[in-house]
Amino acid sequence: MYKKCSSVKVKMSKSGSSPRKIKRVDDSVINFDSSSEEEDEEMSMEEQEKKRNLLSIEKVEDEMVVLDVAKSKEIIQIQAKYNKLRQPLYDKRSVAIKKVPNFWCNVICHHPELGPIVPEVERDCLTFLTNIDVKFFENVDDGFSIKFFFDKNPFFHNNVLVKKIQLRPIDNVADDGKRASDGKKFKPNSTSTAIDWKPGKSFLKSQQKLSLLGKRKKDVGEMTLFSWFTNNDFPFDDDIAEIFTNELWPNAMKYYYNCFEENDEGEEEEFMEEAEEQEEDDDDDGPIPIIEEVDDDDGRIPIPIIEEPDTDDDVAA
Repeated sequence: MYKKCSSVKVKMSKSGSSPRKIKRVDDSVINFDSSSEEEDEEMSMEEQEKKRNLLSIEKVEDEMVVLDVAKSKEIIQIQAKYNKLRQPLYDKRSVAIKKVPNFWCNVICHHPELGPIVPEVERDCLTFLTNIDVKFFENVDDGFSIKFFFDKNPFFHNNVLVKKIQLRPIDNVADDGKRASDGKKFKPNSTSTAIDWKPGKSFLKSQQKLSLLGKRKKDVGEMTLFSWFTNNDFPFDDDIAEIFTNELWPNAMKYYYNCFEENDEGEEEEFMEEAEEQEEDDDDDGPIPIIEEVDDDDGRIPIPIIEEPDTDDDVAA
Protein backbone atom coordinates (compact mmCIF):
# COMPACT_ATOMS: atom_id res chain seq x y z
CA MET A 1 0.00 0.00 0.00
CA TYR A 2 1.32 3.45 -0.87
CA LYS A 3 0.35 6.76 0.67
CA LYS A 4 0.72 9.99 -1.22
CA CYS A 5 2.64 12.58 0.79
CA SER A 6 4.11 15.87 -0.45
CA SER A 7 4.24 14.64 -4.06
CA VAL A 8 6.56 11.83 -3.01
CA LYS A 9 5.47 8.22 -2.77
CA VAL A 10 6.63 6.58 0.38
CA LYS A 11 5.95 2.97 1.29
CA MET A 12 4.31 2.61 4.67
CA SER A 13 5.16 -0.23 7.01
CA LYS A 14 2.52 -2.79 7.84
CA SER A 15 2.40 -1.55 11.40
CA GLY A 16 1.36 1.87 10.19
CA SER A 17 4.41 3.65 11.65
CA SER A 18 5.85 6.91 10.29
CA PRO A 19 7.64 6.96 6.89
CA ARG A 20 11.19 5.60 6.66
CA LYS A 21 14.02 8.04 7.25
CA ILE A 22 17.23 8.19 5.22
CA LYS A 23 20.50 8.89 7.03
CA ARG A 24 22.91 11.21 5.23
CA VAL A 25 26.72 11.16 5.32
CA ASP A 26 26.94 13.96 7.86
CA ASP A 27 24.61 12.03 10.22
CA SER A 28 21.67 14.37 9.61
CA VAL A 29 18.30 12.78 8.95
CA ILE A 30 15.98 13.65 6.06
CA ASN A 31 12.30 13.06 6.56
CA PHE A 32 10.60 12.62 3.22
CA ASP A 33 7.34 13.73 4.82
CA SER A 34 8.57 17.33 4.78
CA SER A 35 11.25 17.55 2.03
CA SER A 36 10.80 17.96 -1.68
CA GLU A 37 13.00 17.00 -4.64
CA GLU A 38 14.05 20.65 -5.03
CA GLU A 39 15.12 20.77 -1.38
CA ASP A 40 17.09 17.53 -1.82
CA GLU A 41 18.93 19.04 -4.76
CA GLU A 42 19.64 22.20 -2.78
CA MET A 43 21.09 20.21 0.13
CA SER A 44 23.29 18.30 -2.25
CA MET A 45 24.72 21.58 -3.51
CA GLU A 46 25.41 22.61 0.08
CA GLU A 47 27.29 19.39 0.62
CA GLN A 48 29.36 20.02 -2.48
CA GLU A 49 30.17 23.51 -1.22
CA LYS A 50 31.14 22.07 2.16
CA LYS A 51 33.44 19.56 0.49
CA ARG A 52 35.12 22.30 -1.56
CA ASN A 53 35.71 24.36 1.59
CA LEU A 54 37.17 21.39 3.46
CA LEU A 55 39.54 20.70 0.57
CA SER A 56 40.56 24.34 0.60
CA ILE A 57 41.32 24.18 4.34
CA GLU A 58 43.34 21.01 3.87
CA LYS A 59 45.35 22.60 1.05
CA VAL A 60 46.18 25.63 3.20
CA GLU A 61 47.34 23.43 6.08
CA ASP A 62 49.52 21.41 3.68
CA GLU A 63 51.18 24.68 2.69
CA MET A 64 51.77 25.40 6.37
CA VAL A 65 53.54 22.05 6.72
CA VAL A 66 55.87 23.01 3.87
CA LEU A 67 56.71 26.23 5.74
CA ASP A 68 57.31 24.28 8.96
CA VAL A 69 59.76 21.98 7.16
CA ALA A 70 61.60 24.99 5.73
CA LYS A 71 61.66 26.61 9.18
CA SER A 72 63.09 23.46 10.76
CA LYS A 73 65.90 23.35 8.19
CA GLU A 74 66.77 26.99 8.87
CA ILE A 75 66.70 26.42 12.64
CA ILE A 76 69.13 23.53 12.22
CA GLN A 77 71.46 25.74 10.20
CA ILE A 78 71.26 28.50 12.82
CA GLN A 79 71.93 26.03 15.64
CA ALA A 80 74.97 24.69 13.80
CA LYS A 81 76.25 28.23 13.24
CA TYR A 82 75.96 29.21 16.90
CA ASN A 83 77.37 25.92 18.13
CA LYS A 84 80.55 26.81 16.25
CA LEU A 85 80.51 30.31 17.74
CA ARG A 86 80.07 28.91 21.25
CA GLN A 87 82.89 26.39 20.98
CA PRO A 88 85.71 28.82 21.88
CA LEU A 89 83.68 29.85 24.94
CA TYR A 90 83.17 26.24 25.97
CA ASP A 91 86.92 25.67 25.60
CA LYS A 92 87.64 28.70 27.77
CA ARG A 93 85.15 27.49 30.37
CA SER A 94 86.73 24.01 30.42
CA VAL A 95 90.11 25.48 31.38
CA ALA A 96 88.55 27.12 34.44
CA ILE A 97 86.44 24.09 35.34
CA LYS A 98 89.51 21.86 35.58
CA LYS A 99 90.75 24.08 38.40
CA VAL A 100 87.59 23.60 40.50
CA PRO A 101 87.61 20.31 42.44
CA ASN A 102 84.56 18.07 41.90
CA PHE A 103 82.87 20.64 39.66
CA TRP A 104 81.08 18.17 37.36
CA CYS A 105 80.41 15.81 40.24
CA ASN A 106 78.47 18.59 41.98
CA VAL A 107 76.70 19.58 38.76
CA ILE A 108 75.50 16.03 38.10
CA CYS A 109 74.61 15.10 41.67
CA HIS A 110 72.61 18.25 42.27
CA HIS A 111 70.53 17.99 39.14
CA PRO A 112 66.95 17.20 40.29
CA GLU A 113 66.62 14.20 37.97
CA LEU A 114 70.19 12.88 37.76
CA GLY A 115 71.09 13.24 41.43
CA PRO A 116 68.61 10.62 42.68
CA ILE A 117 69.98 7.96 40.29
CA VAL A 118 73.63 8.35 41.33
CA PRO A 119 74.38 5.91 44.19
CA GLU A 120 77.17 6.56 46.67
CA VAL A 121 79.72 4.35 44.93
CA GLU A 122 79.20 6.25 41.66
CA ARG A 123 79.51 9.57 43.47
CA ASP A 124 82.89 8.42 44.74
CA CYS A 125 83.85 7.62 41.17
CA LEU A 126 82.63 11.00 39.90
CA THR A 127 85.06 12.78 42.23
CA PHE A 128 87.72 11.74 39.67
CA LEU A 129 85.73 13.29 36.78
CA THR A 130 87.73 16.30 35.59
CA ASN A 131 85.76 17.43 32.56
CA ILE A 132 82.84 16.79 30.19
CA ASP A 133 82.70 17.70 26.53
CA VAL A 134 79.61 17.64 24.27
CA LYS A 135 79.98 17.80 20.51
CA PHE A 136 77.08 17.94 18.06
CA PHE A 137 77.40 16.70 14.51
CA GLU A 138 77.46 19.39 11.81
CA ASN A 139 73.74 18.82 11.38
CA VAL A 140 72.59 18.92 15.00
CA ASP A 141 69.68 16.59 14.26
CA ASP A 142 72.11 13.87 13.15
CA GLY A 143 73.38 13.25 16.67
CA PHE A 144 76.09 14.07 19.20
CA SER A 145 78.82 12.66 21.44
CA ILE A 146 79.43 13.08 25.16
CA LYS A 147 82.96 12.66 26.51
CA PHE A 148 83.78 12.10 30.19
CA PHE A 149 87.41 12.77 31.22
CA PHE A 150 88.76 11.07 34.36
CA ASP A 151 91.88 11.34 36.44
CA LYS A 152 93.67 8.16 37.48
CA ASN A 153 91.22 6.39 39.77
CA PRO A 154 90.78 3.09 41.66
CA PHE A 155 87.81 1.94 39.56
CA PHE A 156 88.92 1.66 35.90
CA HIS A 157 91.88 2.26 33.60
CA ASN A 158 90.10 4.51 31.04
CA ASN A 159 91.02 8.19 30.95
CA VAL A 160 88.13 9.02 28.61
CA LEU A 161 84.66 7.46 28.31
CA VAL A 162 82.66 8.39 25.21
CA LYS A 163 78.96 7.90 24.48
CA LYS A 164 77.94 8.59 20.88
CA ILE A 165 74.34 8.78 19.69
CA GLN A 166 73.63 8.90 15.96
CA LEU A 167 70.00 9.67 15.20
CA ARG A 168 70.26 10.05 11.42
CA PRO A 169 72.82 9.11 8.75
CA ILE A 170 75.43 11.83 8.40
CA ASP A 171 75.35 11.54 4.59
CA ASN A 172 71.54 11.21 4.42
CA VAL A 173 69.87 11.93 1.10
CA ALA A 174 66.24 11.62 2.14
CA ASP A 175 64.40 14.59 3.64
CA ASP A 176 63.40 12.60 6.70
CA GLY A 177 66.94 11.31 7.15
CA LYS A 178 65.85 7.74 7.74
CA ARG A 179 67.69 6.17 4.81
CA ALA A 180 71.40 6.13 4.18
CA SER A 181 72.94 6.85 0.80
CA ASP A 182 73.15 3.15 -0.05
CA GLY A 183 69.35 2.90 0.10
CA LYS A 184 69.24 0.70 3.19
CA LYS A 185 66.95 1.74 6.01
CA PHE A 186 68.88 3.62 8.68
CA LYS A 187 68.37 2.72 12.33
CA PRO A 188 69.37 5.20 15.08
CA ASN A 189 72.18 3.78 17.15
CA SER A 190 74.13 4.42 20.31
CA THR A 191 77.65 3.32 21.20
CA SER A 192 79.75 3.72 24.33
CA THR A 193 83.33 3.03 25.35
CA ALA A 194 83.89 -0.35 26.97
CA ILE A 195 84.90 0.31 30.58
CA ASP A 196 88.21 -1.35 31.45
CA TRP A 197 87.49 -2.14 35.09
CA LYS A 198 90.27 -2.80 37.55
CA PRO A 199 90.09 -6.25 39.20
CA GLY A 200 87.12 -6.48 41.53
CA LYS A 201 86.23 -2.79 41.15
CA SER A 202 83.23 -2.97 38.80
CA PHE A 203 80.09 -1.72 40.53
CA LEU A 204 77.81 -2.56 37.60
CA LYS A 205 77.29 -6.22 38.54
CA SER A 206 75.13 -5.30 41.51
CA GLN A 207 73.20 -2.93 39.25
CA GLN A 208 72.38 -5.48 36.55
CA LYS A 209 68.79 -5.79 37.75
CA LEU A 210 68.30 -2.03 37.60
CA SER A 211 69.79 -1.93 34.13
CA LEU A 212 67.44 -4.65 32.88
CA LEU A 213 64.47 -2.83 34.34
CA GLY A 214 65.61 0.31 32.59
CA LYS A 215 65.90 -1.52 29.29
CA ARG A 216 62.36 -2.78 29.56
CA LYS A 217 60.65 0.35 30.79
CA LYS A 218 62.99 3.04 29.48
CA ASP A 219 62.58 4.73 32.85
CA VAL A 220 65.25 7.20 33.96
CA GLY A 221 64.36 6.50 37.58
CA GLU A 222 65.32 2.83 37.30
CA MET A 223 68.83 3.35 35.96
CA THR A 224 72.03 4.63 37.52
CA LEU A 225 74.38 6.96 35.70
CA PHE A 226 76.90 4.27 34.77
CA SER A 227 74.28 1.69 33.82
CA TRP A 228 72.86 4.36 31.48
CA PHE A 229 76.30 4.89 29.97
CA THR A 230 76.70 1.20 29.16
CA ASN A 231 73.10 0.83 27.93
CA ASN A 232 72.69 1.51 24.19
CA ASP A 233 69.23 0.08 23.58
CA PHE A 234 67.22 3.32 23.24
CA PRO A 235 69.19 5.94 21.31
CA PHE A 236 66.06 7.67 20.01
CA ASP A 237 64.52 7.99 23.46
CA ASP A 238 67.48 8.74 25.72
CA ASP A 239 66.26 11.12 28.42
CA ILE A 240 69.57 11.19 30.30
CA ALA A 241 71.53 12.09 27.16
CA GLU A 242 69.10 14.96 26.57
CA ILE A 243 69.69 16.20 30.11
CA PHE A 244 73.43 16.33 29.45
CA THR A 245 73.15 18.04 26.05
CA ASN A 246 70.25 20.42 26.73
CA GLU A 247 70.62 21.24 30.42
CA LEU A 248 73.96 20.42 32.06
CA TRP A 249 76.27 21.27 29.17
CA PRO A 250 74.98 24.79 28.40
CA ASN A 251 73.98 25.66 32.01
CA ALA A 252 76.56 23.98 34.22
CA MET A 253 76.80 26.83 36.75
CA LYS A 254 73.05 26.80 37.33
CA TYR A 255 73.21 23.23 38.59
CA TYR A 256 76.53 23.69 40.39
CA TYR A 257 74.97 26.41 42.56
CA ASN A 258 71.85 24.33 43.07
CA CYS A 259 73.49 22.59 46.02
CA PHE A 260 74.05 25.89 47.84
CA GLU A 261 70.52 27.10 47.11
CA GLU A 262 69.16 23.86 48.55
CA ASN A 263 71.26 24.33 51.70
CA ASP A 264 69.98 27.89 52.12
CA GLU A 265 66.39 26.70 51.76
CA GLY A 266 67.06 23.96 54.33
CA GLU A 267 68.44 26.50 56.81
CA GLU A 268 65.42 28.75 56.24
CA GLU A 269 63.02 25.85 56.86
CA GLU A 270 64.91 24.94 60.04
CA PHE A 271 64.69 28.55 61.24
CA MET A 272 60.93 28.65 60.59
CA GLU A 273 60.41 25.39 62.49
CA GLU A 274 62.34 26.77 65.48
CA ALA A 275 60.25 29.97 65.38
CA GLU A 276 57.01 27.96 65.37
CA GLU A 277 58.21 25.86 68.32
CA GLN A 278 59.09 29.06 70.22
CA GLU A 279 55.58 30.43 69.60
CA GLU A 280 54.07 27.22 70.96
CA ASP A 281 56.27 27.48 74.09
CA ASP A 282 55.15 31.09 74.59
CA ASP A 283 51.51 30.03 74.43
CA ASP A 284 52.11 27.52 77.21
CA ASP A 285 53.64 30.13 79.55
CA GLY A 286 50.24 31.59 80.49
CA PRO A 287 48.15 34.62 79.54
CA ILE A 288 49.84 37.33 77.54
CA PRO A 289 50.17 40.69 79.34
CA ILE A 290 48.29 43.52 77.66
CA ILE A 291 49.66 47.02 78.04
CA GLU A 292 47.07 49.60 79.10
CA GLU A 293 47.46 53.23 80.06
CA VAL A 294 46.18 54.44 83.46
CA ASP A 295 46.22 57.83 85.10
CA ASP A 296 49.09 58.63 87.42
CA ASP A 297 50.13 61.74 89.32
CA ASP A 298 53.07 62.25 86.99
CA GLY A 299 51.09 61.64 83.83
CA ARG A 300 49.86 58.66 81.84
CA ILE A 301 52.18 55.72 82.50
CA PRO A 302 51.77 52.41 80.70
CA ILE A 303 51.29 49.60 83.19
CA PRO A 304 51.08 45.93 82.22
CA ILE A 305 47.76 44.38 83.18
CA ILE A 306 47.25 40.64 82.98
CA GLU A 307 44.07 39.75 81.16
CA GLU A 308 42.72 36.46 82.41
CA PRO A 309 40.89 34.19 79.98
CA ASP A 310 37.10 34.04 80.17
CA THR A 311 35.72 31.43 82.58
CA ASP A 312 32.60 29.39 82.18
CA ASP A 313 30.91 31.58 84.86
CA ASP A 314 31.67 34.73 82.89
CA VAL A 315 30.24 33.21 79.78
CA ALA A 316 27.09 32.15 81.64
CA ALA A 317 26.67 35.68 83.04
